[in-house]
Amino acid sequence: MKGWIERNWPLYDEVNKTHQPAWLYWFRHQWFIYPLFLFLLPGLSIFALQWGVNANNLIKGASLTSFSDFFAHAYTESLFTTEHRLALNYLILFAFYLALVIITNRFWLATAIYSSLIIVWMVSNRLMVALRNATVTLQDVQAALSLGGGNLTSFLNKESKALISTTVWIVISAILLSIIFRLLFGKARLLWFKNRLIQIPLRIIAIFSTILFVANFSLNLGTSGTWAYRFALSMDDDPAMWSTLLDAQQNGAAVSFTRFINTTVMKKPSNYSQSTMNKIAQRYSKVAKEMNQTRNTSLTDQTVIMVLSESFADPTRVPGLSYSEDPMPFIRSLKSQTTSGLMLSSGYGGGTANLEYQALTGMSTAIFSPSVITPYLQVTSHQETAFSFNQMWNTADKSVQHALSDQSGKSSKLINRGSFAIHPYTSSTYSRSKIFSDKFLFRFFYTQDGPNYISQESRIENDPHISDASAYSETLHQLNREKGNQPVFVQLSTMQNHLPYGDWYPSRSLSVSGELHQDDATALNTFARGVQYTDQATQQWLEKLDQLKRPVTVIWYGDHLPANYPDQIANAENSLILHETDYFIWSNSAARALGSGNQPIGNAAYTSPNYFMAQAAEHMNAKVSPYLAFLTQAHAQIPAIEPTLQTSSDWSKNTDIQPNTYLDSEGNPIEPQKMTDEQKEILKDYKLIQYDMTVGNNYLTQEGWTALSK
Repeated sequence: MKGWIERNWPLYDEVNKTHQPAWLYWFRHQWFIYPLFLFLLPGLSIFALQWGVNANNLIKGASLTSFSDFFAHAYTESLFTTEHRLALNYLILFAFYLALVIITNRFWLATAIYSSLIIVWMVSNRLMVALRNATVTLQDVQAALSLGGGNLTSFLNKESKALISTTVWIVISAILLSIIFRLLFGKARLLWFKNRLIQIPLRIIAIFSTILFVANFSLNLGTSGTWAYRFALSMDDDPAMWSTLLDAQQNGAAVSFTRFINTTVMKKPSNYSQSTMNKIAQRYSKVAKEMNQTRNTSLTDQTVIMVLSESFADPTRVPGLSYSEDPMPFIRSLKSQTTSGLMLSSGYGGGTANLEYQALTGMSTAIFSPSVITPYLQVTSHQETAFSFNQMWNTADKSVQHALSDQSGKSSKLINRGSFAIHPYTSSTYSRSKIFSDKFLFRFFYTQDGPNYISQESRIENDPHISDASAYSETLHQLNREKGNQPVFVQLSTMQNHLPYGDWYPSRSLSVSGELHQDDATALNTFARGVQYTDQATQQWLEKLDQLKRPVTVIWYGDHLPANYPDQIANAENSLILHETDYFIWSNSAARALGSGNQPIGNAAYTSPNYFMAQAAEHMNAKVSPYLAFLTQAHAQIPAIEPTLQTSSDWSKNTDIQPNTYLDSEGNPIEPQKMTDEQKEILKDYKLIQYDMTVGNNYLTQEGWTALSK
């Protein structure tokens, strides 16, 4: 009788003060379930996150609901080499989970939040690895929030979108399970006392202590010499800060993400002082004065257009593939007639904003700390004042009118602008709108979503992006609106060839052949046909520029190759080839009449984007500032410099030193230990200059460092 009553008669729950059926009463007293979840879930999360970072390409047909596939990839592809690294990742995830429990004081709510974040993190990494050979960082999250969900999905292919749809259902399922567990097991509070005088202070202390510990560890892990850094090293952590993907595969996704949360932009050089910077300013002022004795034009007497051509590079250089016809005959021919060569790109499949940043500022991402992934977000956004080359045209144009009535960009009213930028996409990508207007001081920024709107928006066949021909037409349209042919600086970043690639141009016969999967062949065919369209549009555009009466010089470069090459091609042996793109500097007839020439300048075969403005000044026979004089000498000593390429070998086992890639004038790697005294001196000066101009005291600004000689 007693057993029957216990099974069927409502029992009184002393804790929750309610009458419950016996079966529910049983669930409510299984306290082992809470430590089981608390200790088991972080361990399972490690497997999930490692599956996400070990996807070189999206597996066709792979489903997150296939548990055998899930655990097989998580286990067999994990590159953990020691138990200590596993333990370090576990401790980070456990601390994060525990922090959520303490902060919310609701076990199942914290579990739902934790599970959802882990699932989203796992899939985001998988997509990021497939598209860009990198993992998600906090800066990527910030950039994603600035992009908005709709803009983000435009970068994804069908397989990626299907994976995201599956992920949404898994997240919903995880939340529903948490709700069911909450109904079955009841409320679970880690900190609960009847006496509120005890409960409230205890919760405050617990929350404060938890946040303080987690934040302190997260903010210090990426900085050498800190307690968190030393603790991680004792757990066999081996930082690879030049590659988020390698770091996550080698040390664990949780450790890698935490490492990149806080950015040390640059370590303060030991000899940094006002006296040291004054000496550097004086030294390169003398160099500039010597250079200017043989130069007879001014940069700001001409219109300079800097073009970042999205995903442009000569596809015929990539080994193992052949093409039915040359996709870029015009640019190939033009390169033999003017200043041109190969640009060393830090990106492969992505990194556009970093290359744009270097070209606009003369800064090198190789000089920054390896934890600087996106300078726009991590460096420029925090600067009170930031220098960019376009500002020289703003200074030269004393009669600039802001023309408030022209904010739409569609008016035919003639205006003076000094400098403006064009991007046939959204303005918020990489927070460009804020960086360009507030920091770089572009007077206008013309995009699809305003506040200054582009007027040319045509597309080619099935390509969802605005064509290069339209982007060029927009540039001409804006130049024609410039009052009195006023010299301006224009930054144009195109979008036509942006990934992911579908079968966009069926009318084009150009085709690629080699050992390719069908999907790779389709993508690379589309890429090569896009290059062909860019080549033709560039020819037509330059012909129109050559007819203008205003002097114009164009700095034109491709930012990176797409990450669509199969594994047998995208290997360590081809790392350098896959990071080489094409560039040229060209002047129209009006500019040549002023003294600019289209004969190739010396030392142009190899470069990196930080040197473009110095090279343009030499090409234009234009006078330079001390800063441009320094960059000219730096290019002569070290023609190309970028952070270590993702598939390069590590030249240094010292984790405090970023193993950068340096190239000589023939494109051969320069090993740091074999540098000449002159090269070492240039690098030492570069670090001091870049530190002063970004996170230092801006001593150089007081010395007229960026002012052009008249």
